[in-house]
Amino acid sequence: MTLWAVVLAAGDSSRMGTPKALLDFHGRTFLETILTSMSDAGLAHRLVVLGRQAAQIEEGVNLSGTRVALNPDPSRGMLSSLQEAIKIMNGPGPHSALVALVDHPTVRSSTYRGRREAWEAAGEVGVFLSRRQGKRGHPVLLGPRALAAARHSVRIATPYFLPDGDCPASGYPQPASAGMKG
Repeated sequence: MTLWAVVLAAGDSSRMGTPKALLDFHGRTFLETILTSMSDAGLAHRLVVLGRQAAQIEEGVNLSGTRVALNPDPSRGMLSSLQEAIKIMNGPGPHSALVALVDHPTVRSSTYRGRREAWEAAGEVGVFLSRRQGKRGHPVLLGPRALAAARHSVRIATPYFLPDGDCPASGYPQPASAGMKG
């Protein structure tokens, strides 16, 4: 069984104005920082999913030793990027994926190593969720069955909209400490 380290970096970064993968983090790009941490953690099979800004990112980041998948329509969401990664991972034997987001360069190699070691000890797993101080976080580790389910998942239109509760534009009342009237 193979463990792939996957970085999802296909988003347009429209609010940021520049690809998040190319943002500086202590003298290296976000993407270089993440890939180096993954390599230092002993994750030999690395894959990055890029979107419409692929050429700009490939020009600005050394991706040698890293496979690249292209998501032609990242507006379909992160699941579509994971599905593009799964196409690259297809090969002999079952696969698992340690999935990281490009805007999380602060994840340490020790965290990636810990997830890899837990995966090695557990054998075939479903899903490992990262937690810190009781909150879910990244990276997420998906075992073969979870990847198989993701491969065949589809987006379903729904009349319900769940706004993002961490910004004033969400429509949710904000605490007075946020400088807004509730």
